[in-house]
Amino acid sequence: RYYLDEIIYYKISTKEKAALKRFIKACKALNLT
Repeated sequence: RYYLDEIIYYKISTKEKAALKRFIKACKALNLT
């Protein structure tokens, strides 16, 4: 699962990576709450 995520992440453009990082951060923050 993580390996597949890495491949997908690698193929995404830099701009989208930044947005994805923020999205993942937000999800993690919500999960911790």
